[in-house]
Amino acid sequence: MFRDFDFISSTQFPEKSEYMERLIADTIDEPNTMAGSIPFKFRQHVDENGYVFPIPGLRTQKKTYYKIETKAELPFKSGDVVRFNLNSKQQYTITGFEYRIDKRNEEEYQLTNQDWNGIAQVVSKIKILTLQ
Repeated sequence: MFRDFDFISSTQFPEKSEYMERLIADTIDEPNTMAGSIPFKFRQHVDENGYVFPIPGLRTQKKTYYKIETKAELPFKSGDVVRFNLNSKQQYTITGFEYRIDKRNEEEYQLTNQDWNGIAQVVSKIKILTLQ
């Protein structure tokens, strides 16, 4: 079962993937490991110029990095791994991420005239993950 499942998320974020958190060892003698995979939903990222970033494994275009969007409440950080289609060949490392507010919520912000911090606490943010 997906943690962020609701009707809006299922239609706006139709693709499925897995998140694996990188666990750093307590000492330098122990190897770093990966936690078990957690499924989450995502969608393609479209930048402000209208460029649609391809999804790894779903397009044949070769890119050095990809971007996806999600509302999943997972502790994404650089160094963690996102895997597509249960395939270790389609495994990418998170190299960066950023947040943005959904267009719907930006309109609510303008109508309610609240400060940005107030609205950010009320609504969920969209996370944009950069994968390499």
